[in-house]
Amino acid sequence: MQGVRSEQQAQRRARVVNAAMALAAKGGYEAVQMRAVSQEADVALGTIYRYFASKDHLLAEVVLAWGAELTGALRERELGAAAPAERVAEVLLFVLDAARAEPQLTSAVLTAATSPDPEAVRAGLRLGSVIGSYLGVALGDAAEPEHEELAQLLGHVFFSALVHMTSGRLSPEAAAAAVRAAARRLFPEGAPL
Repeated sequence: MQGVRSEQQAQRRARVVNAAMALAAKGGYEAVQMRAVSQEADVALGTIYRYFASKDHLLAEVVLAWGAELTGALRERELGAAAPAERVAEVLLFVLDAARAEPQLTSAVLTAATSPDPEAVRAGLRLGSVIGSYLGVALGDAAEPEHEELAQLLGHVFFSALVHMTSGRLSPEAAAAAVRAAARRLFPEGAPL
C-alpha cells in the first residue's frame, strides 16, 4: 500500500510541477499563483503546500524538471562537434536556444532562482546537477573528478549569459559567444577529460 501511495504522490507532485511550468510559459512569474496551479493540476491547494513551501520553491523545482526534459532531448540528438569544448558549447547553446524560445518561462524561473526563499535556495543548490547532466551529454557520463568543478564554473557563466540575455542587456549572439568562450577556456584542445 505504501508503494502505491508514494507513486500517487509522485504523480501528483509531477502534475503540480508541470502545471506551474505551463502557467509560467503562458504568463511568466506573475501567472504562477498557487491557486491557479492547484486548478491547472487538479490538486488541492493544501496538497501543493505539502510539497512546496512557496511559489519560488515550486519554480526552482520547475527548473530541475525543465533541465531533465532538455537533457532527455539532448540525449536523443547526435552532436556534430568532435572537440570537447565544441561539444560542450553545442549542448549549452541548445539549452540557451530553448530558453530563448520560452521567454516567459525563462524569466519566471530566473526570478525564482534569485529568490531569498530558503526552500527555493535549497532547491537551487541542486541546479549544478543540471549543468552536470548537460556536461554528461557533451563529454560522456564517465564522472571525472574535475567535471563537478568545471560544471559549477560553466554554470556561473551560463547563468550570467542567460540573465543578461533575458533582460535585454546582452544579445542572443553575445550570450552564445560568451558561452562558447567559456567552454573553450575550460576545455582547451588536448586537455585530458
